[in-house]
Amino acid sequence: MKCAVLVFAFLGVIALIQGFPHGNHHASVNCILNQMDDCDLNSGPVCAIDASGITETFENKCMAFVVSCHRDTFFVEVKPGEC
Repeated sequence: MKCAVLVFAFLGVIALIQGFPHGNHHASVNCILNQMDDCDLNSGPVCAIDASGITETFENKCMAFVVSCHRDTFFVEVKPGEC
């Protein structure tokens, strides 16, 4: 069951990537796969910050990883919940 959830989560992430506008950056599937071990779909909202000091609220840690890959940056969780 846990494996099935991970497979569906992965497919959802791929679908999200296809829906993102692609400027000069393409989200790397390898980037996302490297983060999936730490990915928790049930973590709830997280407030994260990137190197430039931008804070953003994400639906969960997985979405923070996806956006990090897409934007070629890295968001670090500041606190659980909204910013």
